Formats: sequence, structure tokens, C-alpha cells
Amino acid sequence: MKQVLYFSAPWCAPCQSFAPQFAQVMTDIQNVSYEKVNIDQDFEKARAYGVRAIPTIVILEDGKELARLAGANVNKATLEQKLS
Repeated sequence: MKQVLYFSAPWCAPCQSFAPQFAQVMTDIQNVSYEKVNIDQDFEKARAYGVRAIPTIVILEDGKELARLAGANVNKATLEQKLS
């Protein structure tokens, strides 16, 4: 099963504008495990995944990274494409 890690922060305007799109993907594509990671609360996890910009989405399968979207590349269409 694929896993999606969505790294964001409450003060990040691009993160906040992407949040409704992420929620829609979570509803539309249900055979995936989703986790929202607030980098202010879980800095170590963000660091472990090498997150250098937010928003960042890391897509994993069997613990291996399949894809990474960051900054301007984070959008609903691209995420859906990577999950299909």
C-alpha cells in the first residue's frame, strides 16, 4: 500500500491553500495511507525525510520513496497522477 506524508505548518500560506485539495485527494483515492505532519510539532520526522521546503509531499511504497513533490510542484493534479 502506498503511503503519503504531507509536511506542512499552520503558518505556511501555500500549505493552507493546498489543504482543501489534499483533503479531496484523501476522499477520492482511498487505497492509500495518508499522514499530515506538522513540521513545528514533528521536526525530527521532517528532518529524517530531508524536508527543506513546505509544503512537501513524500509518496512511499513498502518504505521506499516513489516520488516527492515540493513547493510549486504540490498540486492536486500532480498528486493524483503520482498515486495512480
